Amino acid sequence: MEPPVPSLDSGPFFLGSPEAQYRAILGVLDEGIVLRDATGRVQAANDAVTRILDGDPWCMNEELDERRDLIREDGMPMTLGDLPFREALATGLPVSRRVFGFLRRDASRAWVQASAHPLVEQGRIQGVVCSLTDVTEQRAALEALRHSEQELSSLLATLPDLIFHLDGRGTLLDYRGGDPGQLALAPETFLGRDLAHLLPALAEPALAAIRACLQTGHPQRFSYLLPDPQGRERTFEARIIPHRANEVLAIVRDMSEVKRQEQAAQAALREKDLLLKEIHHRVKNNLQVVSSLLRLQAATHAQPAVRQALEEAQERIQAIALIHQKLKHAPDATRLDLPAYVRSLAERLVRSYASAPALVDLQVQVAPVLLDPDDAVPLGLILNELISNALQHAFPPGEGGSLEIAIEGQPDGQVQVRVADSGVGLPEGVDPDHGRLGFQLVQALAGQLGGSLELERRRGAAFRLSFTPRSSRGSHDA
Repeated sequence: MEPPVPSLDSGPFFLGSPEAQYRAILGVLDEGIVLRDATGRVQAANDAVTRILDGDPWCMNEELDERRDLIREDGMPMTLGDLPFREALATGLPVSRRVFGFLRRDASRAWVQASAHPLVEQGRIQGVVCSLTDVTEQRAALEALRHSEQELSSLLATLPDLIFHLDGRGTLLDYRGGDPGQLALAPETFLGRDLAHLLPALAEPALAAIRACLQTGHPQRFSYLLPDPQGRERTFEARIIPHRANEVLAIVRDMSEVKRQEQAAQAALREKDLLLKEIHHRVKNNLQVVSSLLRLQAATHAQPAVRQALEEAQERIQAIALIHQKLKHAPDATRLDLPAYVRSLAERLVRSYASAPALVDLQVQVAPVLLDPDDAVPLGLILNELISNALQHAFPPGEGGSLEIAIEGQPDGQVQVRVADSGVGLPEGVDPDHGRLGFQLVQALAGQLGGSLELERRRGAAFRLSFTPRSSRGSHDA
């Protein structure tokens, strides 16, 4: 049977004398304890004092070692009168948590928190008990935290964003940010209040975004308008992100200048587009005038060969004028809608050159390739020559056949153009490289496009053109 545990009321149960017991207790403490008499002389101290004071109880006597560079918490030099035990002896009042610093022998700074409690008996101060605690690590951690907070505050001050801390009900708990001039209200007027009372027009979209953010855990975004302190309406964009339980951060950026620049850019683009359309309109009108003059000249000329040459020149000018007409009505005045252009060009040439237009089976398959005018004009002239040549020479008078026009883009950025007919084909003696003016023009224009032209003589005649548009050359090279 185990012996009973001694009661505190049953008398002392520690081994040794009371003095030995007290010394044992004080010896295991991490806190330094110093007992001084009424004059300030040290009567007793535990071992922790020597450890805390860097192995040497240098401040136990009445002289301070200047080499220790004793300073107060505010960095000012410390005197004997600043020591807590002196103040406690002088006033008879406890002094709590007085922090001072000193230099260790390795020149590093140590910090000590000291308290002093006077011992009063029969109204007289008999001495003072002092406690010393090494707070160097705590001070270092506190300084690191303070430095981190200062860095964070400095960083937040440089950001263009306003940062609001809100709870799930839309109450504004805190505010950080750069320029307070962006605020519609002064911080002291809105902290602790909810959006529904402060800004009713903003409350509905803000609360909806806050609820969605808290429910899904995903950031939300919305825009709103608010007047600045000068009454000017400004555009803001808010990003709501989760923070703590039932709390969010609203990161708000003033987008007014960005919106203004976007509107200015859009206005400039609209102005540029209108200008380009007007240029295309005037170029088309001037080409129409030239075409009319050629038609009049052809009608008055007696020689059939000259008349035919003038009519062919007129058709070429019409092909270019049609490009500018299509560009004028295109959504983007810098890109030609190729399918619409090719069909209009082919149908006009069928009406002009086919001896039996109703018998020509026109097949147009053009991919939605967008070309700028620098590529569109030479391609339009090539198509004009190849289509008109087929309509004039592929089918006997009064007969028809199929005329296929196909244009498609390739994965490597190239464009392939094919003009084929089911007619009689080119005679063996005809050499497109050294033939009539039309063939020479086609070869020159193909070279201008940086492309290659091939001829197939099976089942009529087929011309195949391959080239890389200027808009694809830069991206392909990059």
